Amino acid sequence: MGYAAEGIREVAVRRRLRSWLLAFLVTGLALNMTEGTFASFTADTANAGTFATGSLVLSNQVESATTCLSTAGGTTDANANACDALYSLNARKPGQSANVDVTLINEGNIDGSSLQLSWATPPCTTADAASTIFHGAGDLCPQMRIYVQQYTSDANRSTNTRTGGTCWYGGGSATSCSFNAAKTLADLATHDDSAPIDLGPTVTGEQRFLRVYVQLPGTAGNDVQGRTVDVPLRWQLLQ
Repeated sequence: MGYAAEGIREVAVRRRLRSWLLAFLVTGLALNMTEGTFASFTADTANAGTFATGSLVLSNQVESATTCLSTAGGTTDANANACDALYSLNARKPGQSANVDVTLINEGNIDGSSLQLSWATPPCTTADAASTIFHGAGDLCPQMRIYVQQYTSDANRSTNTRTGGTCWYGGGSATSCSFNAAKTLADLATHDDSAPIDLGPTVTGEQRFLRVYVQLPGTAGNDVQGRTVDVPLRWQLLQ
């Protein structure tokens, strides 16, 4: 009987062990099946950002005419515009001179590193004037003198006060221009886009008060009677 009872107890123990093992396996399987539903550690940040470009816009006003903008219709796709003519002078005589005021402003929101002056359509050429039927065959380009003077203010320009001004092209001193036989239309025409005259930086809102002078010297002869020449100046603002 003792052996039989011991055998019964051993069977019972084995059954309990099998039950515990089965329960353990089921529990482990359940944990494995639900493990993916719990979130792991995370940390998250975000940064918004924008990038906008600025603009360079040059305004050009000849005397008191309507201000002309480089944007030509409001678009900067080309950002180049043909503004008012500087001169329309007829029947001039040797020894006479003329001048015209040009005001340039950086209207954009980017500072310009260089305002440049150049001859827009080189070379300088002379043709017969339409205002008369009589013409010589002379060339005005090497005879017509020109200079470009900058003033410190519009008031100084109106009174021709050059103290502190700048002579950008012409004879005279660094601050005050004068006519010079070497500073002619023909010479200025060599300053095309490949060799412009640098007028220095022009920050946003800065105004340039310029005056362009031309003169036919008194030594001009009959060969330039009834002749005409264009003076196509170009002002370009670079970033």
